[in-house]
Amino acid sequence: MDTLLITVAIGEKYQKRYKALFYENHKSYAIKCGYDFKIVMDFLDKNNQHASFISLQKSLVCSQDFSQKYKKIIYVDADILFNIKTATPIHLLTENENIYIVDEYSQPTQDERLEIQQLNNWETTATDYYALAGLNLKTKSVLNTGLMIFNPAIHRKILEDIYIEAVWKGLNHPRGFHFEQSMIGYRFQKNNCWEKLSNTWNAIWMLQKLAPNNSINLLDFYAQNKAIHFAGNCDVHLIPWLLRKYYGNY
Repeated sequence: MDTLLITVAIGEKYQKRYKALFYENHKSYAIKCGYDFKIVMDFLDKNNQHASFISLQKSLVCSQDFSQKYKKIIYVDADILFNIKTATPIHLLTENENIYIVDEYSQPTQDERLEIQQLNNWETTATDYYALAGLNLKTKSVLNTGLMIFNPAIHRKILEDIYIEAVWKGLNHPRGFHFEQSMIGYRFQKNNCWEKLSNTWNAIWMLQKLAPNNSINLLDFYAQNKAIHFAGNCDVHLIPWLLRKYYGNY
C-alpha cells in the first residue's frame, strides 16, 4: 500500500469522541480504498506539548519515519465523516504534485458565505480572515485544513517550515485553531502549491445549516457529499442517528 489515511486525536476527551463516532467510519473508508490507516494519539513534537499546538500536529505527518514509505498521505480531521457508499479513492484525484485542499469560502456558495459572515458579524473577506492572524494575503480563498492530500517526498519541507513558524507565533494565540488553519492556508497560497479539491470532500455542515435560505437537512446533506465536516461540533450528537438512517444496520 502506498497511500496512508491519517488523523490526529490527542487527549482523552477527543479520543473518546473519535472512537465513538468517527473511528469505524475512517477505518471503513481506508479498507474500501486499500489505504493504510493511522491515528496520531500523542504529540509528534515532544518538545512542544501544549494545547495550542494540538491541531498543528497535522503539519508534521510527512516528517515521521512511517511516512517515508508512502507516495500519498491523506490527512483528515477527527470530526469528518466519509460517505462510504459514494466516497471513491481520493488519491486518484491528484493529477499533479500540488497539495489538494478545499476552499471553504465557497461554501455553501460564495454569495451565501458572505451572507453568513455578515449575519454573524464575522470578517467578510478571505483577506480579512488571514489578517486576524496577522497575515497579509490578498485572496478570495480560505483553505480548510480538515482534509488535505500530501506527497511526503515533496511537501515535507513546506509543512515543517509552517510548523516552526506557527509554534513560534502561536502559543495561546487568540485565534485558536483558526491560527493553525490561517498559517497553513497562508503559506500554501503564498507558495502557490495547492490545488482546489471539490467541496464534496470536505462539506462543512455548520455553514450549510447557517445559510439564510437553507432547505436541506443533515441526512440529505450527507447523502449528496463524499465527506462532511462537523466543524464547531455542530449536530455531532446526531451522528449515530444519521448513520442508522442512511446505512440501516450500521
